[in-house]
Amino acid sequence: MRDAVQQAFERLDAALDAVRQPARPAPLVMSCEPTIAMKWLIPRLGDFYQRHPEVPLHLFASGGPVAFQRDAVDVALRRNDFAWGGGLHVEKVCDEWIAPVCAPTLLRQGRLELSAQRLLHTASRLPPGRTGAPPARTTAMAATATARPTSISI
Repeated sequence: MRDAVQQAFERLDAALDAVRQPARPAPLVMSCEPTIAMKWLIPRLGDFYQRHPEVPLHLFASGGPVAFQRDAVDVALRRNDFAWGGGLHVEKVCDEWIAPVCAPTLLRQGRLELSAQRLLHTASRLPPGRTGAPPARTTAMAATATARPTSISI
């Protein structure tokens, strides 16, 4: 009987040790448009990790509307060029400027008549002048599905 009680106490002690181990924090899952990630988020990640080493961050590149529950996303960084829908907490992060560019040879030759040039644009943004085209300046927004997110600044 003494051995059985001793084993029971050892198992109880091991179970208590396991419970006392600090739980590993759940990662902060962030969905971010690639251009915002490259130009705004990634340059700030080193400082974020210094201030919040206890917060594991899972980042994935994505754009457009976010299905927070379905995709298990905690926060999303997006441009404000689509309808967000209701029930979200949204805050402005920064401005994003969109401007035309041209080859230096065209500029030197004075060949800036755009109607005579081949225009390039992305599939995700319509060229200026087309319905739904973004304005010259858009705003990067952070959104969460919660009423007010826990304050962790980036």
